[in-house]
Amino acid sequence: MKEPRGWAINHHKDAINRRLYERLIIVETAIHRVSCLNRTVLRCLGWATPTHLLFRGTRLLFRGTRLLFRGMRLLFRGMRLLFRGTRLLFRGTRLLFRGMRLLFRGTRLLFRGTRLLFRGTRLLFRGTHLLFRGMHLLFRGTHLLFRGMHLLIL
Repeated sequence: MKEPRGWAINHHKDAINRRLYERLIIVETAIHRVSCLNRTVLRCLGWATPTHLLFRGTRLLFRGTRLLFRGMRLLFRGMRLLFRGTRLLFRGTRLLFRGMRLLFRGTRLLFRGTRLLFRGTRLLFRGTHLLFRGMHLLFRGTHLLFRGMHLLIL
């Protein structure tokens, strides 16, 4: 089965996004461990916890970055589907116009055929009229022939 056009590029993009996502998880896990260790050490020493807030902010920043990448990936997927839909819409419109053109051509040929049918019918009636006229003249000639023979016999 032939792969769709652009499949390899999208496959590589998805692989890169997966690797970025995995790296973000590793970094986030490391930050969490350090923040837990710092919190424990700072509490034991009795220090305030602004560092903990910094690490929490950093963790939220990485989470936001991960969500941003996910959103961008979904945005690109949506754009790809939008372009595919637009391409299919244009293809459908082109086929619709082709169908309409063929319909008009067929209608024109139908009218031409109807006109030829009426012309043929008119010629048929004219031919029938001439045939009956010829038969009438034939019978009239036969009648005159018999009349002439009758006069000859008398």
